Amino acid sequence: IVATFKIEAETYEKSGGKVTYVGHPLLDFTRSRFASKEEAGSYFGFEKPYVVGLFLGSRVQEIDNHLDLAFGAARRLNMLLGHEIDFFLPLALEKFRSQIEAGIEQYDLKVRIIEDKDYYDAMQAADLIYCSSGTSTLETCIMGVPLVVFYRLTYLSYFLARILVRFPYGSLPNIVMGRKAVPELMQFQATPENLAKAGWELLVDEKKKKEHQAILAEVKRRLGEPGAVKRAARVVLQEAEQTKAD
Repeated sequence: IVATFKIEAETYEKSGGKVTYVGHPLLDFTRSRFASKEEAGSYFGFEKPYVVGLFLGSRVQEIDNHLDLAFGAARRLNMLLGHEIDFFLPLALEKFRSQIEAGIEQYDLKVRIIEDKDYYDAMQAADLIYCSSGTSTLETCIMGVPLVVFYRLTYLSYFLARILVRFPYGSLPNIVMGRKAVPELMQFQATPENLAKAGWELLVDEKKKKEHQAILAEVKRRLGEPGAVKRAARVVLQEAEQTKAD
């Protein structure tokens, strides 16, 4: 077994599995073309004091469940900060464009839709990301950008998840840390008001922001060292050679 998380490796080892921990491959790929936040912001034409990303997810049900939530939070946060925010949103799939554009118009927001090729560059420009729970939360931690994690399921899916899933946390950074280290607002806690409040605190409270960024650095550290893909390949090749020899 090739494990990308330390906690994953420990779990398999306790069960008697033959496991090698290699670290997380995202460390090899998560980077921007730009060296600074200012350089990235200039590329996108962001001019306001704050830049905030809205990461809704990449599945149909995530767009359906998160669009009103994220846009409602964005509108409230923008009002709290005097309309001094440049918003951006990564477009996971082209088929979502019309739904997203309709939402932007409905909520009277100015949101730049970012293409996949500019994904990490836009993150480099961000002061905050509202991030649907998933792989993007780890990418955000690696980039060192403050984040608020959220997620909503349908009521049936939520009921089943409560029965089947035993993790006390719903986001990967908090699972990696083993505690509620970054803000996560799930299901009934995921409201526009709660998201706006959590985001506002990370933007204006310098002490809280510094503490949060230290947590992001620790999450990144716990993901291991770059080179996971090569290490995993070596493990597979070694096992293949051993099997052939046997």
